[in-house]
Amino acid sequence: MDEMKQDTITAQFFEFAKEVWADSNGKDAALMHYLDMLSFVSNESFYVIDIHNRKICYVSPNAFFLCGYTVADALESGYGLYPKIVYPKDLELVIKMHRAVLRHISEMGDRRDEIAFFSFVFRLQQTCSFLSNSLTQMVYHRMKPVWVGNRLRYFICSVNSSEIKEPGYLRVYHKDGLKCKAYNITTQKWKQIVIEPFTECEQAILMLARQGKRGPEIAKDLCMGYHTFRKHMSSLYSKLGVHTMQEALIFSSSHPHFIVPKQKIERYERLSSDSLPQKRLTPENLQHIQQSLDNGLSNRESATLEGFSEYAVRYWITKGKLEKRVQNAMKNRKKVR
Repeated sequence: MDEMKQDTITAQFFEFAKEVWADSNGKDAALMHYLDMLSFVSNESFYVIDIHNRKICYVSPNAFFLCGYTVADALESGYGLYPKIVYPKDLELVIKMHRAVLRHISEMGDRRDEIAFFSFVFRLQQTCSFLSNSLTQMVYHRMKPVWVGNRLRYFICSVNSSEIKEPGYLRVYHKDGLKCKAYNITTQKWKQIVIEPFTECEQAILMLARQGKRGPEIAKDLCMGYHTFRKHMSSLYSKLGVHTMQEALIFSSSHPHFIVPKQKIERYERLSSDSLPQKRLTPENLQHIQQSLDNGLSNRESATLEGFSEYAVRYWITKGKLEKRVQNAMKNRKKVR
């Protein structure tokens, strides 16, 4: 690509940036120093856009984002790096999303501190000498704005592999972790989305799934029936917008903000509409529940009579505070005979 075309692309990227450029000159040496140290312990590719000087001022030495180019090549190319590494059919879309990001920051005005980061997906292209066509990789791209005084100075950008099938998917996330806005490229409008936080139980399911455990094993480790486990899984899939555990693991690893709850939930929640309020366990409660189990009632029935969840009864059985219902039922049958 000739120099004139690169200049045109750079101008397109920064068309809406004039009002938010910082007044200071030069890069923040401390920021670049810390990023350089971070590059040795992070698996993510990341780079820094200098808004004021209209260039890329830092690139981590990670081959995933560089697509065969060196760090020196990237810094020298500046914004000319994009047409080299972005899949050609996605380049115009990436430009539009950058412009939408800058326009949104300008419109936020004094409320800009509410912004945590922006994200979108697009394809990188990796050329191979033994292939006539380039290989493409969908990536999840995050942009964290950095302010110097009252002016936007940098975007710290991270790049991860993504399983999302189509490019686009522009979002802005708020610092409270529970709200985000989705951008419609066609209408050029943002739509508010409320993110439902994960329960502690859903986080535990993801943690065990990452260890390679399957549904029955996870249910056993969490002391819950498989039917209850399936309810939690249904809720987890709904929140992530996926249909399989593999998709959930891939999506949650790329979108860690989805699995951070607003506040720590003190107990595993039941997902049914008749969830019972939390109450403190007393010796009398245990005695009454044990009597119900001895009389042949199920774990759920015994728990409901005392105002607890079935999960709580299963947990107390594993801890030896209660005897198993099956054993007690067998004892009762022997007495009848």
